[in-house]
Amino acid sequence: MLKKIIWHYNRLKLMGLKEILIHRIPQLAQKLIFGRLQSTRSPNLLSVNKHFFAPKYEIGQIEELFKEAPFTATYDFFDVSINVLEVDSWRADLKHGVCSPIKYYGKIKRQDFNTFGDIKIVSEPSRFHFLPFLAFKHISDPKARYDQVLEQILFDWIDQNPYLKSIQWTSGIEVGIRSVNLVYALMILAGFNALRPTTESAILTQLTFNYEFLKNHLSLFSSANNHLMAELMGLVVISCYCNVKISERNKWIKMLYGQIHAQINDDGVHMELCTRYHAEVSDQVLIAFLFTKASGNEVPSHIEKKLKSMYRFLEHVDYHDYSTVFGDNDEGFVINPYFQPNFSLYRSQLMSCNYLFGTSYRNDGVMDFRNYLLFGNKFRAVMSDKLPGDSFFKTSGYCFMYHHNYGIKIAFDAGRIGDSISAAHGHSDLLHFTLQQYTAPMIVDAGTYQYHSNQIFWRNYFRGIHAHNTISVNGANHAKINNRMSWISQPRPPKSSTKFFRDYSICQAEHDAFEELGIVHNRRIELDRSHRTIKIIDIIKKNSETEQKGGFRLHFHPRATVQNSGNILKVWMDSQELTIENDSFTQGELVIGDKKEPLGWFSPKFNLIERSCCFRMDFIIEHQMQLTTCIKYH
Repeated sequence: MLKKIIWHYNRLKLMGLKEILIHRIPQLAQKLIFGRLQSTRSPNLLSVNKHFFAPKYEIGQIEELFKEAPFTATYDFFDVSINVLEVDSWRADLKHGVCSPIKYYGKIKRQDFNTFGDIKIVSEPSRFHFLPFLAFKHISDPKARYDQVLEQILFDWIDQNPYLKSIQWTSGIEVGIRSVNLVYALMILAGFNALRPTTESAILTQLTFNYEFLKNHLSLFSSANNHLMAELMGLVVISCYCNVKISERNKWIKMLYGQIHAQINDDGVHMELCTRYHAEVSDQVLIAFLFTKASGNEVPSHIEKKLKSMYRFLEHVDYHDYSTVFGDNDEGFVINPYFQPNFSLYRSQLMSCNYLFGTSYRNDGVMDFRNYLLFGNKFRAVMSDKLPGDSFFKTSGYCFMYHHNYGIKIAFDAGRIGDSISAAHGHSDLLHFTLQQYTAPMIVDAGTYQYHSNQIFWRNYFRGIHAHNTISVNGANHAKINNRMSWISQPRPPKSSTKFFRDYSICQAEHDAFEELGIVHNRRIELDRSHRTIKIIDIIKKNSETEQKGGFRLHFHPRATVQNSGNILKVWMDSQELTIENDSFTQGELVIGDKKEPLGWFSPKFNLIERSCCFRMDFIIEHQMQLTTCIKYH
């Protein structure tokens, strides 16, 4: 009971009186009263806007793409594999064998796993990522009657998920993403005159209910994050593709523009400061942008500029087929060609930017299903071998430094913990860094693993300070955990500076998250290309007489082999080798898969965990001390 009181108290601290009166109380009334009335009514069925300029597709191009990436009904997500053509229950947790009952959505407790299953596993198939590609498959192979299969899926889903009476109606982001894939499936079939009236009716019925839901369940005020962007994307897509009052359509577009400015920092990085969520929001903005233009509306130049700025950050995420992950990551998509081998959302997005804005971000110039779905026959993929240069995103605090001749990439997190509202998807990772050499991610971020309350032990580890390559004080995080998603008592953003030269690059940052303990941490990362050396210089300033215990952690990828030889660590992975030297390393030890502390764990994907090697060194903090770690690469 005390924990609940503390949680509610902390939650209220994040809200102002205006939010409580204008949003939270009406939100509660929606669930307790109005939702029950809405669930019994049938709103007027939406119809297609005949003035919408849909992308044009060609049978020959679709067939060619399927030759390169044959369609399969096997859909793999997280650690689950299903056949989308054989799903019996669209409310089932297909991993744990739990089927959520039909129940009024306001009474569903999403963290009650015994009754409702794991919400992530339940909801992922209902994002309908496969629907547009089923439609494409029907066009390329009409004799197989995939249109009938698609229709049956829709009938089953609607029958098993009555409006506001199932777990599939408890999250706006799911409804928004589901809406996009429904619209594209309808658009494809209609474009080839292959749309059965019953299929059209089923999709429009679902879009009608989706539209009503999204209008009444926007994640506003302190909940305004990637969820709100996805919800507004859904409203813009539906209102542009369907016949909706012009005033309503303009309202959603205006709200979306407002959130683009509110959520996208001046340097182009999404405010939650998570690399994967940045990619997801980029697609949400892009899709809304495309539908707005296709409905005959001009998009202001400042919105185009914001969208273009988001790709500048994406250029630095994927390097030699490995993605830098900071903050939470649940591998989310809006459009997901799951059957396309080696598909990279990041590379695909950069290809989109090159097409839209004439940029030359690195890509192999190979068409992928995502870009074809978004742009149709007009899309042209142009190959580019341009490599990214050292970059610092000042507002967000992300720094990337490279030595391309040796495949070196350093990613340094000199920013705050997540957004300034509740830091919901942020990690305690101030001054954390990762190091990659070609396809070998040597020093890594430990990942996310899980969000859920039944895994709170692991949730708190993977987002906590000990799962990151930084300095801790007395084992404390940089901020105070509020619940499984948010933080309170966030520190001020670190002060940072950079200097980039041809053979030498430096990024330095300092934070005072441990100010109450009388500690300031300053970290300087130097990349010396001429000597193939990286220096991590940690200066810890202590202003009190109380004894404080420091901690230094380095996390290695599970595929890496690590050898501890006194003050030297040797790391091998694939054909790459690092030598890491620090005079204080004699105080440290290697830890692999310790469940008690915990330490030495890596999560490659959401809901997956595996043992890895971590170097742990604990020490007593002196009044002003310096730890110099020298990394040599070959």
